[in-house]
Amino acid sequence: MTDLSIIIVSWNAQEFLRQCLQSIYETVNNFNYEILVIDNHSSDGSPDMVKNEFPQVNLICNCENLGFAKANNIGIKQSTGRFLCLVNSDITFQKYCFYRMMVYMDENPEIGILGPKVLNPDQTLQHNYRKFPTHWNTLCRALALDTLSPKSRWFGSHLYSLHAIDSPCRVEVLTGCFWMVRRSALNDVGLLDESFFLYGEDVDWCKRYAKAGWGVVYFPDAVAIHFAGASSSSAPLKNYIEGKRSSFLYWKKYHGITGLLYIYIMTIIYELIRIFIGTVFVSIKFSEKEKFKHQINRSFRCILWLLNIPGMKLCKKDRSLH
Repeated sequence: MTDLSIIIVSWNAQEFLRQCLQSIYETVNNFNYEILVIDNHSSDGSPDMVKNEFPQVNLICNCENLGFAKANNIGIKQSTGRFLCLVNSDITFQKYCFYRMMVYMDENPEIGILGPKVLNPDQTLQHNYRKFPTHWNTLCRALALDTLSPKSRWFGSHLYSLHAIDSPCRVEVLTGCFWMVRRSALNDVGLLDESFFLYGEDVDWCKRYAKAGWGVVYFPDAVAIHFAGASSSSAPLKNYIEGKRSSFLYWKKYHGITGLLYIYIMTIIYELIRIFIGTVFVSIKFSEKEKFKHQINRSFRCILWLLNIPGMKLCKKDRSLH
């Protein structure tokens, strides 16, 4: 069996994907590994780039954009590693990243998912760990209380801390930009839920691992750089709405119809408040006027979708969004 399978789902992110693959080969250590790139029907030449520049990579080309969860599941089914890394195409890796994670997983067999420290390109910390959505922290998010008082243990309760965690520790959620998964735990918990097209599958998977008794652990001794938004920047509004749809799916799955109604109301409140804040700042923050105009337009379009205007389907994947 291969030690490690590195699975990368990519959609219209050619330069980021090239950088990611180069980084793997520059930082990998002496163990058996394989790389699988799952291309979600890119139109920017990504598949040809992989074929020409990285012929040793196992390239799988989908005939349409299947989304994050389904594409990753295709890679998982084709992989052979005892550990699997699910990696975004806009990630690069610091030295010994994979090796340190594998050693730690071998030393701690109770861990199902491990996530490294993730930095922004400017070397500031990117919080890739957080808590499960709850009725309270969702209310705080909707009312912007977490923004007004981010250090409060009450209002900022969806975050563990605004400060770096310096030692390995269990967390509730590791965001899906970079996971290392144990094969035996995966066999126990199952594949990603393909109901989630984009976003939300990370919260769902971490919850399923925790319910099955597997540890979800943040591991700051391994470091990766996340450029963020390589694919989602191609369609920011569509992906923003897709994030809302995924949130509704999660709440319906774990809290039933009452949970779905709750998050629906909270989302409307959230968007209305952002429209109000954006309108205020457009009138006084001249240097950032375009930013707040974009926020107003995005929230307005989201509310139209929430009100289920013709052509929009709440909680059902609308292919026109992709």
